[in-house]
Amino acid sequence: MRRTARNFRLDQSGVQHQLDELRLLMARADADLHAFFLSADPEMHVCFRWLLVRFKRELPFPATLRLWEVLWAAWPMPSTAARPASAPRLSPEVLSAEVRNGGVGSDRLYLYAAVGLLVAHRARLTRLPPDAFDVVLRYVNDLAGRMDVDFLLDAGERLWQRLDGPPPLDAAGVARAVHAPPAAAEEDARAAAGLAR
Repeated sequence: MRRTARNFRLDQSGVQHQLDELRLLMARADADLHAFFLSADPEMHVCFRWLLVRFKRELPFPATLRLWEVLWAAWPMPSTAARPASAPRLSPEVLSAEVRNGGVGSDRLYLYAAVGLLVAHRARLTRLPPDAFDVVLRYVNDLAGRMDVDFLLDAGERLWQRLDGPPPLDAAGVARAVHAPPAAAEEDARAAAGLAR
């Protein structure tokens, strides 16, 4: 409940902040779909239910529990600060919030999953009238009960990898990562060597 407590503030500032993050993420993930939503629903209110209780109303109860367990398990997504300067980054506002909260992690996986789901429905969404908020809202609400938790998790992870994940390792990088001893072990070995002298 601590993780979602901000969603239940009377001024709805917690959910509004998440909708802002969702909009920024959408702009980075799919510019055309973002442009559609700027016309249809610039505040991304169609996703309000998804964010309020982390897809609880959209999934069957066992699937909701599974999703929440993944979110609670602090799914490991390394901080975007480790990415090269040339790689796309989160906006400064979002990144500063990430740093304050200890880096990127499962606390944001549901946002990537939400955008991934919208991107997966891009073809149908963009055929809807962009000036008819109610039609877009009905389409999104009709996804309830038809979402697959495995798809959500996979879509979220794939989108994070594409936008904010670490760059892929080349063959030499993989070999170093697999065969190199951890830094702490190297320090212990050096310290032991120094004591043996």
